[in-house]
Amino acid sequence: MSLLKHSLIFLQKSLSRDQCKAIGQQCHRCKKFNHFKAQCRSASKENFKSVYQITDANTDSSEESFHIDGLCLGASKINAVNHYSAMNKQEIHCSLTVNGKPLELKIDTGAKCNVISIETYRAVNKEEKINETSKATLVAYGGTVIETKGTVMLQCLTSKRKSHLLEFHVVDKNVKSLLGLPDCLKMNLISLKEEVYAIDFNKNVSLPQEIFTEYAELFDDELGSLPVTYSMKINPDVTPVVRPPRRLPVAMRDKVEAELKNMTKLGVITPISEPTEWVSSMVATHKKDTDKIRLCIDPRDLNEALMRPHHPMRTVEEVAAQMSNANIFSVLDAKSSFWQIKLDHESSIRTTFATPFGRYRFLRMPFGINSASEVFQRAMEQIFAGFPCAIIVDDIIVGGKGEKEHDENLRKVLSRAREVKLKLNPQKCKFRLKEVSYVGHLFTEHGLKPDPAKIKAITEMPPPDDKASLQRFLGMANYLGKFIPNFSELSAPLRQLLHRDIVWCWSHQQTEEALFCARYSPKANH
Repeated sequence: MSLLKHSLIFLQKSLSRDQCKAIGQQCHRCKKFNHFKAQCRSASKENFKSVYQITDANTDSSEESFHIDGLCLGASKINAVNHYSAMNKQEIHCSLTVNGKPLELKIDTGAKCNVISIETYRAVNKEEKINETSKATLVAYGGTVIETKGTVMLQCLTSKRKSHLLEFHVVDKNVKSLLGLPDCLKMNLISLKEEVYAIDFNKNVSLPQEIFTEYAELFDDELGSLPVTYSMKINPDVTPVVRPPRRLPVAMRDKVEAELKNMTKLGVITPISEPTEWVSSMVATHKKDTDKIRLCIDPRDLNEALMRPHHPMRTVEEVAAQMSNANIFSVLDAKSSFWQIKLDHESSIRTTFATPFGRYRFLRMPFGINSASEVFQRAMEQIFAGFPCAIIVDDIIVGGKGEKEHDENLRKVLSRAREVKLKLNPQKCKFRLKEVSYVGHLFTEHGLKPDPAKIKAITEMPPPDDKASLQRFLGMANYLGKFIPNFSELSAPLRQLLHRDIVWCWSHQQTEEALFCARYSPKANH
């Protein structure tokens, strides 16, 4: 009888092991059987603190991972999780698309933020720079400290073509790309049942994350549409000009054709077949640090006939006076700014341009026309009149005395942007900073200061080798004029070299005088 009993028990265990490898195994935490430590339900609440840390468990590289569209964590699904663990499939991944390139992310429910290596980031996005003002120190599971390079915002598409704007911390190490718990929940990749302990992220979510979630429609890929229509005024005495299409290098033809289709899809341009009085040439250039193409028109002929509105432009000194009491700042950048203003039909016809693939006309205000900045400045000032912000063309700065006042002002401006359907560039927006770069200057709690990047550009300029290059240097150095006492006296020896009756001579003495002009200001060295 005893032998039969033991045989039945052995047979039962054998059958159970075929279904789950945890059967018969002892837990290292509670010392009970039939489950592993990773799925032990005897863990105290303190064990859930790892949800606020970044966890990257060391798993065997030979173990297979699996992909899912959604995973439900809770008491009713715990057996499924045990089953996957028993099959040695320890990692959960999801595949997203960024700029048409695949990005595989490890779903990490123990992390409160998203992480990406700098190599992976450059592979999917070479155009935008890293926001180094948002550097952070991350603490990994086990206490390892990781310093970040900053944050980036990536527009990610799911397999179901849903778009999500996600913030990633960039790490200069060879780490796996992680998708943290907050965005997993936001994208409905996982769900938490009632049995799971409640998690309060409000104390840990940064202001940028709140803004990008609360005002998500301001940062999507759609084209903005301000309640403004621009009607060009043309001098009737100027004769219209028709320019032929410029030739394109063979290597650029496919990219230009693709960009024309993309701009047509966005509603920026449209094909035109009927004759028009004005036809401009098309200009195609590569965007900086990327293989993407930027298309615009060469409106030199149209600009001669265009009557400008001559709207006064704001100066940085005027903006600084308006922000004199602020010590916390945010900067917002209008995305594809001029394209957010519609053209009336007659003005649209005048923007016709020739390409090797036919003629097109702009439906939105094109870059390059000499009235664009003034038209956009006037429109933005009218739209945001009475709101707590200052605007220079497409750059909006919001300030406040203290975080509470600043946050209230920022939400007022963002709510107004939502009303008028203004779209913003998430990569260029900066929030709640004590020091922020704006139009080549630094706005700080102590007042206006020169941008160190501008000072560096001046001091690293090569020595002038003729009068024209000296004029360029002095033009750059004039940027520091308001920060340098007696700047005109300091630069007088250099300006003397520009006189017609002075023989050109550049020596070590002139080099020292030039550097002295750029470095003299005490304010410039802050």
